[in-house]
Amino acid sequence: MVGAWEGLRNRWILTRGAEVVDRVFALRLYSGTELRAALLEAGFSAALILGSVDGSPYDQDAANLVALAIA
Repeated sequence: MVGAWEGLRNRWILTRGAEVVDRVFALRLYSGTELRAALLEAGFSAALILGSVDGSPYDQDAANLVALAIA
């Protein structure tokens, strides 16, 4: 089961002639706070969550989530 904010469930059906491959999988989604905590717990000495590779803040206007972790 994937909760509303915890992940995305996917189903891919690929066909080629009579061959059919049907796969279901889930992708776990992490907030910036969860990702930063996981990086620090994994042993990184510092972890920043940014909104872009240009260093802009990760906020409600961010188009991306970029994690920068320092060993």
